[in-house]
Amino acid sequence: MPVMLTTPPADPAWYRARTPESVQALRAAGALVLHAHTEERTFDELWPLGLDGFELYNLHANVNPRWRQLPEVLPDLTRLIQARADGPHPDLALLALLRENPWALDTYDRFIARRRTLGVAGSDIHQNLPPALFRTADGERLDSYRRLTRWFANYLLVRERSLDGVREALAAGRAYAVFHLLGEPEGVEFTLTDASGARHEVGAEVAYVPWDAAGGAAGGGGLTLSFTPPRLPPGAALRARLLRARALGEPGGDPANTERVAVAEGTGALTFAVDAPGAYRVEVSITPEHLRGELGSLADLLVRPTPWIYSNPIYVR
Repeated sequence: MPVMLTTPPADPAWYRARTPESVQALRAAGALVLHAHTEERTFDELWPLGLDGFELYNLHANVNPRWRQLPEVLPDLTRLIQARADGPHPDLALLALLRENPWALDTYDRFIARRRTLGVAGSDIHQNLPPALFRTADGERLDSYRRLTRWFANYLLVRERSLDGVREALAAGRAYAVFHLLGEPEGVEFTLTDASGARHEVGAEVAYVPWDAAGGAAGGGGLTLSFTPPRLPPGAALRARLLRARALGEPGGDPANTERVAVAEGTGALTFAVDAPGAYRVEVSITPEHLRGELGSLADLLVRPTPWIYSNPIYVR
């Protein structure tokens, strides 16, 4: 999935190939090369390609009849269809389907533990659901382009509002995947402060400074990670986790030998004094009590902890 191409590739066949050579050829055309449908590929399939990044969430994984999440989603999807006009506002129908993609997140953590990797969310928009089955109260297709683009998006920290600014932010990994049907992420920040007081944003790579046994910074400095949650809609509840992924064992060893641990979690702001190298990222869930009035007969079912924000990592090497 090449994005931000500056010129067509020399051979259009590169679009259809999944090889290290095709990735290099697309990158030579200016692209950042991502991979869609991460849940359908193993780490061993993706790692040799030399990708710039991939999807850590894809809506299709929640409902793919060939994939393992559908049995979990199907009861809620059935209730959504049966509720018709008594159910949620159609713009909130995603809440019946939305689950994290744990296999994609596992692969993502194995990648970021070893090299910089951009994580994005993909809507898989095809507008191909049977309209007769998914009639909605507002007369619009459940899977309309307008509706799906309002469900979630990739938010970039750009230094200028331009195409080059978008390209630079993507390449630097200054990005959050946000399910903004649950609320806009106003005020969210994930940063690292180094010993000099300099502040590094999501996507940054910083050298590790070890801490001594007395709790001070060896070598005269230390690193502190800080997460500031977004402003919450009235009545909603938030849960945030600061996760660390790091490779264990010898360099180039078994990718299964990856540590993934929550180093801090809570219902508000988080801070953590870095005590080991790794790739640090934040996951935020929200219990959308503020949407209860729009969820109709399924309110008690759908007011539950739901993925809201995935940050890209800050790398401490």
